[in-house]
Amino acid sequence: MSARLKTIARRRELLVARAAFQREEFAMHTEELRPMLAIGSAVMRIGQVVRGHPVWSAVTAVVLWQVLKRPLRSFPWLARGLTLLTVIQRVRALRSVSRRLRAPEQTQAG
Repeated sequence: MSARLKTIARRRELLVARAAFQREEFAMHTEELRPMLAIGSAVMRIGQVVRGHPVWSAVTAVVLWQVLKRPLRSFPWLARGLTLLTVIQRVRALRSVSRRLRAPEQTQAG
């Protein structure tokens, strides 16, 4: 091997070793930040949900406010809300099943 190639190979080895050392050092320093980064990630996810579903976010905020403001008065409303949610989920499930049952009929007719 020529002297120039040996120099390049040696320099590459030094750079790879230096990069490995820097990665380890960076990981060590950032370990302390993990809890704060996790909180930041959770806040970002909440922001994305709020941006994607503004009406549901407003409804949730109002419900939480009422529950915190008057917890004992909130129980009947929470029960009604859960009942309504259950009904909505069941109606969606029935619609999905009926669509799947009708799908073969439509493909045979077409």
